[in-house]
Amino acid sequence: MDSKIIKVNKTAFGVKLARMNARLQLSWYFDKVFIQFPEAKLNTSQPLIIAINHSGWLDTAVSLFLVEDVLKRDYYMMAAIGTVKEHQFMRKFGVFGMDKDDIFSVSQGVRYAAALLQERAERCLVMFPQGDWMRSTKRPLRILPGTAQVARFVKHVTVVPVAFYYDIFLKKRPEVYIRIGEPMTFKGDVPPTNQLTEMIRQGIERELDAVQANVYENRLETFEIALRNFKYRFRESQND
Repeated sequence: MDSKIIKVNKTAFGVKLARMNARLQLSWYFDKVFIQFPEAKLNTSQPLIIAINHSGWLDTAVSLFLVEDVLKRDYYMMAAIGTVKEHQFMRKFGVFGMDKDDIFSVSQGVRYAAALLQERAERCLVMFPQGDWMRSTKRPLRILPGTAQVARFVKHVTVVPVAFYYDIFLKKRPEVYIRIGEPMTFKGDVPPTNQLTEMIRQGIERELDAVQANVYENRLETFEIALRNFKYRFRESQND
């Protein structure tokens, strides 16, 4: 059977260039990037799958910054095949494409994603299990089963629900808030697909509700500033 997915063509230069571009984009478009970490530590002896809500066109840049610069992991991401065809450079920093409306493409994509993670503890796969952009306030979230299917193939894996939330209030530019949820670590005991998919849905919703409540009530003491707008960094360098 011919391949129905577009595989990665990752290079060190491609990753370096993409990381620089992501930081530049975030520094330009956002006032600050905030991150809230879970109390539990992420399992560093297993590959990670982070399942994130999908509500903005900068989600890829934010996820790349989160994985490579904050979590210090090797970035991979599943995307729509049309997106990868249109932006071939994405393959250079770990993005591969599949067609969610083609059962054969989905099957190949899930197995390919699992193969990328198998016994590679340094790797992190980013999944946007909604499949399409949706407002972060939508409830319930619609979650496709692909993330759970990948986890079941990998078996020894840590799945982490993550919320991205964009907000603009008193500043000229919006701020992005990243809340990393409690990790679900599996050592061969991955639940059935339907059960894990529901766990992921509940996890992302829980993190979204929590981060939105934190922002609305201005309870940001548990957040860390991971990145500032370039003007702040310039001013700080001038004051050194």
